[in-house]
Amino acid sequence: MIDLDSIELRLGLANDKPFIDEICKNIWNGRDYLPTVWNNWLDDDAGSFIIAELNGHIIGVYHLYNFNSDSWMEALRIKETHRGNGVGAYLVQDAINKSNSFNNLRLVTSMENIASRNLFRKFGFKEKLHTNYMSINPDNILESSNFTNIQVIDNSEEILSVIRNCSIDKKFIPLWWRWWSLNDSSLLQYFKNGIAVISEHSGIVDSLLFIQRTKNYGHKDYSQLFILSGGYEEIKNSLYYIKTSFKDLLYPTIFCFPEFNSNESKILTNLGFKTGTNLVILEKSFIPI
Repeated sequence: MIDLDSIELRLGLANDKPFIDEICKNIWNGRDYLPTVWNNWLDDDAGSFIIAELNGHIIGVYHLYNFNSDSWMEALRIKETHRGNGVGAYLVQDAINKSNSFNNLRLVTSMENIASRNLFRKFGFKEKLHTNYMSINPDNILESSNFTNIQVIDNSEEILSVIRNCSIDKKFIPLWWRWWSLNDSSLLQYFKNGIAVISEHSGIVDSLLFIQRTKNYGHKDYSQLFILSGGYEEIKNSLYYIKTSFKDLLYPTIFCFPEFNSNESKILTNLGFKTGTNLVILEKSFIPI
């Protein structure tokens, strides 16, 4: 057993990297993203790594990122020899303590990770969204020749005006693998790294897609798709339009996170997207009821 009161917490440092590599070496068969993003995330003032030490040795780490009025917890890692002793729960509580001046603290885990889901529920997290990771190679985007009603919006005020006149039922927007409240600020953040593509006729919006490059998040340079609205034909046409007109935005993988078992996920499957991990977004709210 570990005396949790003996754990010391501090901010992560660049010279912690070798110890982080060691903790992560067996996670996802050695393909953990944390060592890849370590140095980039250290330089981002919006986030911080929290290191847990016991007797001078690193036994755990997590990353806390703040955007607008929300916090996001990610990259929770515990050294193999110290798992099952309450260290993970200790760090979750620390993240809660550090985030209680914000509106919400959110995180993501696999639907299949029942142990993690149960742990977070014990701390008052609610499951707010079930989603799929879906992806496609740009070479496999279906061809289309119907670009008549498609255009790119490159003005932030215009895109906000369009969105305010749309009927949108989504509450969250994923910026890389972080889910934020869907509002003007989060949409403009997405828009800052990419483009918005709209399909409309007679002033009525048929579809609205965002696509951005993800290199700004410190990880691989992929393309991330976010669909606010649209049916099969509109999404198909818009994707092929992006492929032929904005090749600089397309990288070996285009990925997105449609809601689990939604019409959007079915459309993407029919368009050739492959389904990966099933995910659940959990949220702990600090807003008084």
